[in-house]
Amino acid sequence: MSVQVSYKKQTIFGVMLLLILLGAVEGGARVYEFYEPPNCVLLNSDSYKDVDPFLARQICLDMSQVLYEEKGILQLKSNQHFPTININSHGFRGPEITMEKPENLFRIFMVGGSTTFGAGSTSDKTTIPSILEIKLEESNPTVNIEIINAGIPFADSFREVYYVKNKILEYNPDVIIIYDGWNDAFHKRIYDESIHKMENQEDNEIKFKNFPFYRTPFVINKILGETSNENSEIKQLSNQKVILNWKNNLLNLCQIGNEKGFKTFIVVQPLVGTGNKNLSPYELKYLNSSKSNVLEIINGFTKELEILETTCSGTADFTNVLDGINEPIFYDQGHMNDQGNEIIAENLFNLINPILE
Repeated sequence: MSVQVSYKKQTIFGVMLLLILLGAVEGGARVYEFYEPPNCVLLNSDSYKDVDPFLARQICLDMSQVLYEEKGILQLKSNQHFPTININSHGFRGPEITMEKPENLFRIFMVGGSTTFGAGSTSDKTTIPSILEIKLEESNPTVNIEIINAGIPFADSFREVYYVKNKILEYNPDVIIIYDGWNDAFHKRIYDESIHKMENQEDNEIKFKNFPFYRTPFVINKILGETSNENSEIKQLSNQKVILNWKNNLLNLCQIGNEKGFKTFIVVQPLVGTGNKNLSPYELKYLNSSKSNVLEIINGFTKELEILETTCSGTADFTNVLDGINEPIFYDQGHMNDQGNEIIAENLFNLINPILE
């Protein structure tokens, strides 16, 4: 009997010891992850030299823990809350909203990739959609305006149009702004017509991130070397095919807008190397290391705006909106700091405000 009790005690002690060991490893992993957050290139960027290093690390850590839906079109999981990022119950970044549009509300959706979402923004309020909302409200105090941030990291025009058709239309938008270009040009992907097959080929990084609460595997993965996002099963297109697909995807969206009664605005985003911005040494590094065909494709997108203008409510080439600016803005080829978001929002204000007036 005493031997049995002894075995039980030893087992319990062994389990407790294992739990303590796992807890210690997990604690160390979390500390390591905070001070060495994954893919945190903004820590070394001169565009974030005035941002508190702890806040910069928190921004990166929050971005690395954002979760995605695993089925259907790529979208964010709802009800996620981090120190610098909040995803509401509908899966959009920012404050809570209602699906049914209140009377006398002018509802604008801004759709795009991580630059629209606000990767690198110091808070929800410093993203492009949030800054734009404040500007429009100040200029139109008698109009009840709501801008919903429907940006999703990794999204390209194919996903964006599918997202509008299969989710955003349920929210009865008055205006949809598409702000993109980079993801289409960089990844040069084409998908099967079956959206579910497309999402089964999704980036490994996204699926890996959907187990966020135990951080040790993430740290081990980072230390041993992260797996590439590129999926060899996804076909790579020629530059001209990418440009044609982008144009056709957005023409489809604008035609839907005309049928459903909402306005559509298509905006090509700036990158390092578009326009004539005075590049800092850090930004210049990204220009020299970037894929040359990305800038060629972006230039091709801007040439298609004239055709899009015939069907869409409006178009804009923002590739040169940073011309003459000396301060560092980019922390990689396309993501910007809060100052860059402010400049983009100001130019979007000039594009959108006339329809409110």
